[in-house]
Amino acid sequence: MSWTVELDTAPGRGQDEEAMTVTWDDGRTERMRLHEYERVYAIPGLYEEVVQNRLDCLGPAVLADALVDAAGSDAPRVFDLGAGNGVVGSELHERGVEVLVGSDNIAAARDAAHRDRPGLYAEYLVGEVEALDPVALVGRHRLDALVCAGALGLGHITADAFGALWAPFPAGAVFAASVREDLARPGGSDFGDWLADPPAGTEIVRSERFRHRLTMAGDELHYMAVVARKA
Repeated sequence: MSWTVELDTAPGRGQDEEAMTVTWDDGRTERMRLHEYERVYAIPGLYEEVVQNRLDCLGPAVLADALVDAAGSDAPRVFDLGAGNGVVGSELHERGVEVLVGSDNIAAARDAAHRDRPGLYAEYLVGEVEALDPVALVGRHRLDALVCAGALGLGHITADAFGALWAPFPAGAVFAASVREDLARPGGSDFGDWLADPPAGTEIVRSERFRHRLTMAGDELHYMAVVARKA
């Protein structure tokens, strides 16, 4: 069944308040917030139409470029944290990354990734980051890169959980993360504090401000792309 979507362009809404109305070809309507991911992912193509097309999101491409550039000539073996329906993973695959492992805290994200991008992920795990076994994951897939798009600093994934996941990655491993600019600063969030004082052996090699996407009201939303390497 086909659908159309109308964005709520009222000004002054926070990211978690942005909303839209989907109208089906039989006349039914369904209003949902953009961050109600279980509902958004259940409609094939809705996330991409709204975020990538209407709101002109550059974040996945910027982050994929940053990670591949940091990895150098060798194709990285990437863990995609907060993978959603695979938009960042797809960008990485287009840049030559063949080994991808994903995780998200909702099954709807995994199901949408398998539905829309079959075969993209060698493994896709569902659950909170704290429940993962990073040592086993890194060993099983020989992971040497970690990517996380937009899920840090917002309360979705804590800095401690991210640090525990990053800890078993080998020397020479890289990570690339996108973080809303106000949250990337010391005092802005727990991850902003983590970036200001990363664990021994982790060097921040790049931190660049970029226009992540437009808000539904048409304002620019800026993030930081942060890249680090493990000594």
